Amino acid sequence: IENINKIEGKLLNETHFVFSIKVENNLVNIFFDNETFNLVGWQTEDIYQNLVITFISNVRINEKIDKNIFKLPKKN
Repeated sequence: IENINKIEGKLLNETHFVFSIKVENNLVNIFFDNETFNLVGWQTEDIYQNLVITFISNVRINEKIDKNIFKLPKKN
């Protein structure tokens, strides 16, 4: 988190910005929508050097969510 203020984004293509953060030889690319600036995903490598990409779709902003949705069932 403290590194975010130190990085500069760049235009990846006509629709996305990318910010790259490197911490202890781990590179994380974070992608944002060029028009809305919504977070749309990120890219990393796992310990076996496999590329891991996470996409976020159907972004909803300021939607009220029932807090009970995050409650875990009680352990038996």
